[in-house]
Amino acid sequence: MAKGGANQSVKIPDHVHSTIMVMLDHYGIRSGPIWRSLSRNASAGKRLSGTSIYSIVNKHARRAGILDVVGAHTLRHTGCTLAIEGGASLQQVQTHARHKSIATTMLYVHQRDRLANSAADFIRLGEPPSAGE
Repeated sequence: MAKGGANQSVKIPDHVHSTIMVMLDHYGIRSGPIWRSLSRNASAGKRLSGTSIYSIVNKHARRAGILDVVGAHTLRHTGCTLAIEGGASLQQVQTHARHKSIATTMLYVHQRDRLANSAADFIRLGEPPSAGE
């Protein structure tokens, strides 16, 4: 559900769809929200809140060794950046991300450009210097 409570459709890769279908079958979910509370208290079966999603994403990021704060919006940002790097047009990314302004989508391009040819690319910890360095 989008901001304002409107229903929306989002295209996902076939392998992600298959994984979701396995999860739904495992939990016997036949209707209602996909991302729901599986707890045994009063919130069981209800749609996950934004706070709950943030907590789940951040917890798994920490388990993966990512110490920065990571939330669902971080994943959204990463998805847009990867789409641009993979060759998606700005208009495709704008539509997918539901940005009202192309200027918002351009922020992803500018951030990616700032990281290209960065001084960090020349840091070689534990590696011998290459010829010409």
